[in-house]
Amino acid sequence: FTKLEMFFVFPSVPDNGNGEERMVRVDAVVMRTEPETPQDDVGTYRVACCFTSIRDEDKDYVTAYVERVLARSEAKA
Repeated sequence: FTKLEMFFVFPSVPDNGNGEERMVRVDAVVMRTEPETPQDDVGTYRVACCFTSIRDEDKDYVTAYVERVLARSEAKA
């Protein structure tokens, strides 16, 4: 497996506690890519990663962030 260190920057939102951007660092491994092998005519790839290390407070933040985004999109539907 290919190991990665990844950083996600979440945008500032009024209800995230302090109104500032938040950076979350995770360790991950690549589980699959689409396409599976490099191709000259492909400009972008879809990559599925499994987080192998994320701090508990960051995991809680990401979960809450995703729940807020989903709730907003459901309210618009």
